[in-house]
Amino acid sequence: MAQTTTDAPVANAGIQRRLDELRRSFDDDIRYAPRMDVSAVTELLVFRLAGEAYAFPVTCALEILQVPVIVPVPNVPPSILGIINFRGQILSVTTIHGVLGLSQAEPGSGGRVIVTKELSLMTGILVDGVDGIAEIAVDAIQPIQATSADDRARFLSGQVYANGTLVSLLDMEQLCESDALRAAGTDSIN
Repeated sequence: MAQTTTDAPVANAGIQRRLDELRRSFDDDIRYAPRMDVSAVTELLVFRLAGEAYAFPVTCALEILQVPVIVPVPNVPPSILGIINFRGQILSVTTIHGVLGLSQAEPGSGGRVIVTKELSLMTGILVDGVDGIAEIAVDAIQPIQATSADDRARFLSGQVYANGTLVSLLDMEQLCESDALRAAGTDSIN
């Protein structure tokens, strides 16, 4: 049987009531939904120095290069290996092995230069190899071990396990302010 025009407002009112009920139910589900425990995460660039794992925030890295020809510069500290042509500009290449009290060998085929950014000093840091990027929960980062050497500890901001490996986190601003790297600022672009 066909619906008459007088029944249409009643049907529309029923539909409107049902829509209002669904909207309230949806709003209540969102309003009273259990909170997810979402820890803040940070992305770290993990690399190797003398067989040990180190990292710093990926936001401090502009680019990762295969080791180019490094032109030596006379009368610079031993931590400054020389300069390279980086996109038409002169960029100093430094090593942080000595600053951290690590022995340095000639870079192998896995050696890389990490070009830094958003720091007080733009430089290329020679590393033995790059392991990749790790997402780490900020609350998983622990203070450095008390057994770390004092000279080395001032350049570390913490440590964390990433993929089953203990990774030391570098304080990049502290490292850039070190005398060994500060001299590189005169030869690099800012």
